[in-house]
Amino acid sequence: MDTTNETQRLAMLADAASRNHEDGDPIAALIAQVHAETVDLLGGSTALGRKIVTDSDALTAITRGFPAEVLDALQAAGVPQSAIEMVIAPTANPMDDPVAGRRLTCRESDAAWRLAGAVALASQVLAGRSTANAWLSRPKPTLGGMTGYEALQTSVGTGCLKGVLYRLDSGSTA
Repeated sequence: MDTTNETQRLAMLADAASRNHEDGDPIAALIAQVHAETVDLLGGSTALGRKIVTDSDALTAITRGFPAEVLDALQAAGVPQSAIEMVIAPTANPMDDPVAGRRLTCRESDAAWRLAGAVALASQVLAGRSTANAWLSRPKPTLGGMTGYEALQTSVGTGCLKGVLYRLDSGSTA
C-alpha cells in the first residue's frame, strides 16, 4: 500500500469536508434553507426547547423526543391532519393525548422531522407551503402512484420523494 497516496487522499478529503460548501453551491444553499424551514415548521427552536442548527442538534432533539405541540405547528402550517396522523402516529394519535407536556417518542419525532423536512423542501422547490401541501397530497407516478405524504411513511419513500423534488428543482421533469 502506498502510504503517500493514502495520506494525500485523506488530506484532500479532510480539506473538502472542512470547506464551507454553501458558497456558490445551490444544493448546499437549498439544504440550509430547508433545514431552517423544517425547524420553523415544527414551531421553531423555542417550541422544540433547543436551538437546532446542525444535523447533530436534530439527532439529539429527535432522540429526546419533540414536545407534542410540534403537531399543532405542522397543522398550523397547512399540513393536513390526515397526513400528520398517517406519517407520525398511525396507531395511537399523540394529538389526542391529554397529558400536558407530553413528548413524542423517538420514532414519532423522527417521523415529524421527515414530514416537516419534506414540506420544507417542497415549499422551496414549488415556491410556497400551500402549493407544496397540494402537490404532496396528489398521487405521483414516480412514487408508484402514492402521494408524497404516503411515501413519507418510510425512509425509502422519503428518499424517493426527495429525489423527485431535487429533480424538479434542477429542471428535470418528475
